[in-house]
Amino acid sequence: MKIGTESGFDQVLAEHFPGTIPVDDFFNQTARLLDPYGFNDDNTLGIIATCRDEIATPLERAVVKYWGRTFSCRSLGGFLLLGRTGIKTGISHAPLLNGRRRFVFFAMPHMAISAEGKIGVIYREGFQEESKACGSIASVVSQLDSGRIDVHMDFEDLEQSCVRQKLISNIHYGDRLDLIGATKLASRIIRKDTERHLTNIAKPPEFEYAYFTGILIHGPNDIDWIYPGRSEVVIQELPGGRAPIITR
Repeated sequence: MKIGTESGFDQVLAEHFPGTIPVDDFFNQTARLLDPYGFNDDNTLGIIATCRDEIATPLERAVVKYWGRTFSCRSLGGFLLLGRTGIKTGISHAPLLNGRRRFVFFAMPHMAISAEGKIGVIYREGFQEESKACGSIASVVSQLDSGRIDVHMDFEDLEQSCVRQKLISNIHYGDRLDLIGATKLASRIIRKDTERHLTNIAKPPEFEYAYFTGILIHGPNDIDWIYPGRSEVVIQELPGGRAPIITR
C-alpha cells in the first residue's frame, strides 16, 4: 500500500523504515501469529505502551479492537516510565484460566512523516501550522543540537526528565542524532526495557505472553503505520521457553 508513486513519505519509508505496514494489517498479522499458541480475545489481556500524545491513540484503539480490555502503560515518548510496580499491576489483571494468565504487550514510540517527506511533521486537527511528533523526543534532539543538555531530574517535569536521561545515557559523548535516529534508539531502549521487565516479573508457569515492539508512524491522510521490531512469544512448553515471532 503506497500513498503515491513518487511521494516523499514513500521515499522516507523505503530508505529508513523498510517493511512498514498499515496498523490494521499489522494487528491482523500478529493476531494470526499468536492464534496457534492459544492467545485470543477471551483469554488474553492487551497491554499498550506508547506515547501519551493523542495522535498515538489509534494504536491503543487497535489493541482494544483485537484484544478487548486493555491496560495502559502510556508515558511520554512511549518509554516504560510506570516502572516495575505499574507493569506488575497490569499483568496481574490478565484473566486467570486453568492456572495461566495470558497477555500481549505492545511497546513502541511514535513519529510523524508528512506527505512531502518532512520528518516529524504532522498537521493536528484544529491546527493550521506544522506540529511535531514525537514532541518529547524532538525536544531532546533539539537540546543535543544546541550543545546544551539539561541533565538534572526535574520533579515537576518528571516524565520528560526520564525521557531525556534514557536517550542521553544510550549515546556516546559528541554523538548527534536526528529525529529518525533518536526514535529508532528509543525503540531499542523500549524493547530492552520491555524484555527485562517482563522476564523479571512475568514468571512461568503462571504467565504466558507475547510482546511486539517497533515504531508507530503517522503518515498523510490520517493513515497510521507500524515499522515492526523484534517480537517474541514466551510459553513454558516452547524449547527454551520462548520463540521469536518477528526479528529485526
